[in-house]
Amino acid sequence: MQLRRWQAECLDALRASRERVDLVNATPGGGKSLLAVVASRDLHLDRDPRAGLVVVVPTDHLRTQIAASFARLGVELDLTVTPRPGFRGLVTTYAALARTRNADAVARYCRERPVLAFCDEIHHAAGQASWAAGVERAIAPARRIIALTGTAFTSNGQRIAFLPTREVMGSEGDPAAEYVATYTYPFEQALADRVIRPATFHPCDGVATYRDRRGIHTERLSSAKPSKASDVLGLLLGEEQFAKQMLERAAALLDRRRERHPDAGGLVVAVNTAHCLRLAALLEEITGVAPDVVVSDDAAATSSIQAFADDTRRRWICTIKMLSEGVDVPRLGVLAYASNVQTRLFWRQATARVLRERTGSDMGADIVFPAAPEIMTHAREMELAIMEAGGTAEATAEDAEPIGAGRPRSSKELISATVEWQPSIVKGVQGSLAIAGKVLPVPLHERMDQLRSTIQGLAARLARARRIEPRTVHVEYQKRVDPRKQETLDLAGLERKRAWLEQRLGISTAREA
Repeated sequence: MQLRRWQAECLDALRASRERVDLVNATPGGGKSLLAVVASRDLHLDRDPRAGLVVVVPTDHLRTQIAASFARLGVELDLTVTPRPGFRGLVTTYAALARTRNADAVARYCRERPVLAFCDEIHHAAGQASWAAGVERAIAPARRIIALTGTAFTSNGQRIAFLPTREVMGSEGDPAAEYVATYTYPFEQALADRVIRPATFHPCDGVATYRDRRGIHTERLSSAKPSKASDVLGLLLGEEQFAKQMLERAAALLDRRRERHPDAGGLVVAVNTAHCLRLAALLEEITGVAPDVVVSDDAAATSSIQAFADDTRRRWICTIKMLSEGVDVPRLGVLAYASNVQTRLFWRQATARVLRERTGSDMGADIVFPAAPEIMTHAREMELAIMEAGGTAEATAEDAEPIGAGRPRSSKELISATVEWQPSIVKGVQGSLAIAGKVLPVPLHERMDQLRSTIQGLAARLARARRIEPRTVHVEYQKRVDPRKQETLDLAGLERKRAWLEQRLGISTAREA
């Protein structure tokens, strides 16, 4: 089996590790599943005929997918918590291990033989106390544990007890904790290695006029304050014209993709079940063909996803979260992100469905999304990485499915809404976004926000290279160049600090005109 460079490096790091618990932090879509299969044989199963394997995943569909991946390399995993004769181990879910009976059965299996436990997307175990307690109880007797994730942090601050952490200084100098990874493979490196595809981002803006207890208000989504952005986003996603504009753009983009790649497919990520069904109906109205719909995690859902993956005549699949993590459908090339989840974790997991590298294909990706400030920040962060790589721009508490009757819940009553398309983020240009050969100015506050975000990323990279804390980099700049705190710097001051960091990282400071 031919491994990618990062997978081979990671395998070497795991071979050299003397820790009982190792964490591999690799970007979504990077190929963690193949690593798990190869590592299980190399580090454990091939060394001892008595050895067993336990794999824990977030969903039932992934349980089936992982079992098939292991079977292709000669490792048969049972789908029950008590493996039958002929199986080298088992694959189960975090939810299943939340039941004490199941956790105890897996723990008994781990005590009866030397076991290597793989915890896929381990950040899920931080979101629900029962999941965390269940997986800890189940694999406590395992000889070795390897945890895999695309993000080593969760937004709710809960930790996984058995993962090693270290105390660090936060970006503002306050104490913080981070998990210690044996090997890290970031999004930026995956782009440079062409493990994931470049993408073009298409932000959809809108203006909502709504009524609440305080009166009537009008808010633009892209400029809404954090305290109001979630409400405005929810109102617009529930408004038919806004959703229809997003889907029409996405459908046109998929049509264009299929001219060159006839099997290209599209994915819609919705807010909840009823919202998903409404979007599916709109998509049928737009395209004339009913899309596939997957809204549950069961055997039928697994069959539906596989049928969509195999049948290239099917263009669209609509879902909530079933395809947001781990599911591999390489022909997906367009994402309509109509979810109200704004976390970086969920965004990265969802976009990874259309960014996975496709062997032997030069197909890129298109991502259509609502222009909420937080989501725009995530998109610009990815765009910066794509620029630096030389490409063309492209269940925790935070993942919990909202409850509603087809529209995101809100105490606000929508009166009217208008829809506007922001320029597609095609290639980063200092102080501007490029579209159709024209350069449009970006508001000063957005330029400064983007610069601050860029500076934080550059400082983190320099800190990693020097094996120091990011705060030390900021302090060094204040001592050597400008004593002012970063939040007080004007545009020229921020540009000067970015140039200073780029110079130390060896990044060319030449900007495209």
